[in-house]
Amino acid sequence: MSFSREELKIRDFDAQQKIAQALVDKLEQNQKLTAAEASHICGRLRLFHDEQGRELDALKYPQCNDCVFRDKYLLYFNNHEGWNLALDFNGEISQNHKRDDVEFLNSHHLSWEMDVVSNLRLKDEIKRHIAIETNRQIKSLKVYCQQMGYGSNRFEYLRKGLVLHSKFIYLTVLEYYDEGNPKEEILSICNYKFVIDSFVYIHVLFRHYAQIVKEHQTDKSYHSIRHFDHTNLPKEILKILVEFSGIVDCNRFDREKVFFKIDDTNFALWYKEIEFNKRGKPKEKVMQIQTLYPVEAKRDLEKIQGLNSVKVDDNLWFYL
Repeated sequence: MSFSREELKIRDFDAQQKIAQALVDKLEQNQKLTAAEASHICGRLRLFHDEQGRELDALKYPQCNDCVFRDKYLLYFNNHEGWNLALDFNGEISQNHKRDDVEFLNSHHLSWEMDVVSNLRLKDEIKRHIAIETNRQIKSLKVYCQQMGYGSNRFEYLRKGLVLHSKFIYLTVLEYYDEGNPKEEILSICNYKFVIDSFVYIHVLFRHYAQIVKEHQTDKSYHSIRHFDHTNLPKEILKILVEFSGIVDCNRFDREKVFFKIDDTNFALWYKEIEFNKRGKPKEKVMQIQTLYPVEAKRDLEKIQGLNSVKVDDNLWFYL
């Protein structure tokens, strides 16, 4: 039996204890945990003790290795070489502890670089999309560093941060799909088959979240987390498209984008007609969702001004 992400959020103390013990038992028996289950229990293992009364060590369990990475990445995301002060719940992290953490992150950087970022033969679709987006970011970073006159040391430091961030994004996306959510959310609008897959999920998380680790993205807008649950982004986009499908005039359908407003923030959702060529399936043309971002650029604001505002409810409007 696996626990859903919603079940793992249950606040009832007794229920949480039962869930935690069940997950510890699965770890001890080397049973497969979902990504969400591993994320939930591995950071709590210090609350459990072995027969000798010692705290359980997360690194003893291979399934916890990526969870430890994620925790350490969040501690050092803008300090991955440990040059600056680092703090955890116990206060300042000691130099020796910090050295171990940096070495741990570096080992993940090297393996992720080799196995994913530099791998041209990835069969796993999520990893392939991660590799493509990471390399796009690295290319953009190189241009930025040249324009700023930064040397190779600064470039390599920022590049390493991007590679680490790409693994963090992968683990976030993996939790969503590992729970059994469909790899493709599909909806028909004006006789077009719209597809929401890991491409847009990874693209949006990489380009429009976590501004602090992407110094080179000076032309990108960044999301306000309150508008979208980034841990369920494909479903969030699907909700917007469902509402859009109910009001769109197919005679005036824009085959590239739709602008909408949530509360007081305008957004752009872009899509593109492509030829889908999934392994084991016949080729077909679909509208693949490309990106979602808050509108700030003058050119987009000018486009919105020329459109009519259509109210769906008190929180959502479309510009058509």
